[in-house]
Amino acid sequence: VGEMMIVVNEESAKTEKVKEVVAADEAVASEAAGQANAIKKECEEALAEAMPALNEALKALDTLSGKEIAEVKAMKNPAAPVRLVLSAVCVLRNVKPVRVKDDTGKMVDDFWPAAVKMISDMGFLQSLQTFDKDNIPPATIKKIAEYTVKDDFQPDRVLKVSTAAWGLCMWCRAMETYDRVAKVVAPKKESLAEAESSYNAMMEKLNAK
Repeated sequence: VGEMMIVVNEESAKTEKVKEVVAADEAVASEAAGQANAIKKECEEALAEAMPALNEALKALDTLSGKEIAEVKAMKNPAAPVRLVLSAVCVLRNVKPVRVKDDTGKMVDDFWPAAVKMISDMGFLQSLQTFDKDNIPPATIKKIAEYTVKDDFQPDRVLKVSTAAWGLCMWCRAMETYDRVAKVVAPKKESLAEAESSYNAMMEKLNAK
């Protein structure tokens, strides 16, 4: 009987030790889950800034008609806000300007001829809807930032001269905002993937016990 009691006590001690190890692992797993949820929340909060602007811009594009685009295309002497917005769209889509002579005879870059050709493409609006916003080159964003701060690039001013240009203005601004937020979210997404991987590994370890 004494030997049996010793065996039982040893088994009980082993069981308690296993319970302690499992409890410790569960605590670590719980902490990993908490970290993953916290990072996920940070990502969602950051994207909450960009997504409304992006959705509004895409909605603005949806409202543009072929007639409104044709009106812009027909402009022989476009207003400054229209010219500025179309230039920005060219920059984002990597459409090169045309070299023309200015009033003094000097050769300068002019986006307007290139912009007219760009918006004449039947798939122009669709190309903006499906634009690769996750891979805009930093140099391009730097150039766009020079446009968006100008008075003639403010949406209310653009809307006064052209509905189509206003929609394109909103799109350009949304691309800039999305890129800025995406740069903040990207490392958080990497951290989230690591945290979730750590949590999953912990759970596999626990389930195996």
